[in-house]
Amino acid sequence: MPHFLTLIVVAFIVVGLLAMVLRPVTPKAPFVDKDQDGEPDEPNGPARDL
Repeated sequence: MPHFLTLIVVAFIVVGLLAMVLRPVTPKAPFVDKDQDGEPDEPNGPARDL
């Protein structure tokens, strides 16, 4: 029984590592971030005049 639990834990770790490796690293469409706050700029937001 302990080997079964070890197998489950190892499977979760492997699936988690695969999910981190295979996920897209860059956003699908690059966004404009004029005020450099880490979020896309809204058309009527605070960075509209920058």
